[in-house]
Amino acid sequence: MSLPPGVLFLINRIPQIFSPILTCYVILTALLRLSSSVQVSFWKKLLVSFIFQPLLVVIKVWYRDYMHMKEARGFGAESPPRYKHSKIGGLDIIQALSNQLEEGYIGDVFHDMMEREKSSTIIFRTLFEDRYVTADPEHIKAMLTTQFDNFNIGNSDFLGALLGNGIFTSDGDLWRFHRGIIRPFFNKGRITDFEIFERHTQVALDQATARLQEGVAVDMQDLFSRFTMDSSAEFLLGDDVRSLSAALPYPPSSPLYAKGGPHSSDAFTKDFRRAQDLVSERGQRGRNWPLWEFWKDEIKERRIQLTDYINPILERALERKRNKGEKNGGKEQKTREVKEVGSMLDYLVGQTEDKTLLLDTILGILLAGRDTTGCSLTFTLYMLAEHPSVLKKVREEIIEHLGLERSPTFDDMRKMKYLRAVINETLRLYPPVPTNIRVSVRSTVLPNKDPGQKGIFIPAGTQVTFIVLLMHRRKDLWGPDALEFDPDRWLDDRVKHYTSNPFIFVPFNAGARICLGQQFAYHATSYFIIRYLQRFSKITPPWVTT
Repeated sequence: MSLPPGVLFLINRIPQIFSPILTCYVILTALLRLSSSVQVSFWKKLLVSFIFQPLLVVIKVWYRDYMHMKEARGFGAESPPRYKHSKIGGLDIIQALSNQLEEGYIGDVFHDMMEREKSSTIIFRTLFEDRYVTADPEHIKAMLTTQFDNFNIGNSDFLGALLGNGIFTSDGDLWRFHRGIIRPFFNKGRITDFEIFERHTQVALDQATARLQEGVAVDMQDLFSRFTMDSSAEFLLGDDVRSLSAALPYPPSSPLYAKGGPHSSDAFTKDFRRAQDLVSERGQRGRNWPLWEFWKDEIKERRIQLTDYINPILERALERKRNKGEKNGGKEQKTREVKEVGSMLDYLVGQTEDKTLLLDTILGILLAGRDTTGCSLTFTLYMLAEHPSVLKKVREEIIEHLGLERSPTFDDMRKMKYLRAVINETLRLYPPVPTNIRVSVRSTVLPNKDPGQKGIFIPAGTQVTFIVLLMHRRKDLWGPDALEFDPDRWLDDRVKHYTSNPFIFVPFNAGARICLGQQFAYHATSYFIIRYLQRFSKITPPWVTT
């Protein structure tokens, strides 16, 4: 039986906490013995020793800062501006980040810090741990490409607690193993075969049509979550989880709100989302997260529930492998050619039957396949609802190329420049992965955007958070209208400025770890929007009266 996270956290730090106290007590006792005229009770010596502990922490922090400053000078670099907390231990920052998750907007706290320090890269401290944050394209470029080997994922306590050792949480050979398996399944032939998209899109739109005919609003985010769950599960896992077969939820204001039983995929989606929220919360709290989950590992509990949902999918894939072996005279042969199998999971079980590795991989690809596309669809439709003139223009482009009936092909999508501009502009303002983390494996220097200026020193073992959402909204990079939704910026002369520095637009990451499913997400989003606007001519948010 494993110990609760908070208890284990404190146990692991017993030497760190009590060694200085014991050392101080021993030294103090020895010194007092040299002076027989001074008598100090045991309790007073113990009290002095306990007082010495926080003093030692302060001394250690000062010493660490001094050594980092000295090391930075050796590199000819400097630390970024430090945002100073107002409460001991940076508790004000921790509270602000926690409030942001509950009721604010992601990136607000870091944006305010950067504005106050007048820098796109800053450092702050919480519970004596230094953390770096950047929205600088040159620094992001360095971490993802030019200095890729100097940084790793390093988040086993955060995302790794949910996804295990999958592609998003592993480094080195294991990461290359995952990527080598996944890459072939995102070739052009597979991601331009839209039969899966067509089938699930029509089911989703039929569900939406039926609900609208009842005179009830449709929760499009829920619909997109189901569509992306079903299409990505079938494409990647060879298994239709049929979440769209469940009745769509009614709005809370409807008397039919409680009608319809839950579908198993609803529980999966709910648990997955809560687990992702917990990952974000841990990321905000840093290495001291166990103090907030003292008695129970919340992510571990969600992981168990998610595993219960995925196990049947995995068992079906293993059964397909066994059946194939029986057809081959009982000889089990590892699948060597991607083209010989129907799904990524079938290929993977041909390479290994390690269930933990398989579960880690499934969770990772479901996260990538469902979340990124679902996010892109949700915000694209939201932007179209907020900008009727843009919606009208997109629909005219669709009708011009396809009419109201014909399903789109890959070549059709390539011709629809305005639709792609709308999706890009949505991804700029609402990137699917707004923040990410890297940890420096060695001391390094990030380049300064100003020639001749000192670079930014990053000590070894330091967590660096890069905020893609803030970088995508910087007015010095995107112009004074950076906060406005304007698809035309991708079609007029402004696009030349953006493409001159590709690292100012990285909604799907960049470099060696660029999202392999990027084009899958573009195609799924484009396909659904096209078929949606062929059937419906407008989008009316429930808060708009007609």
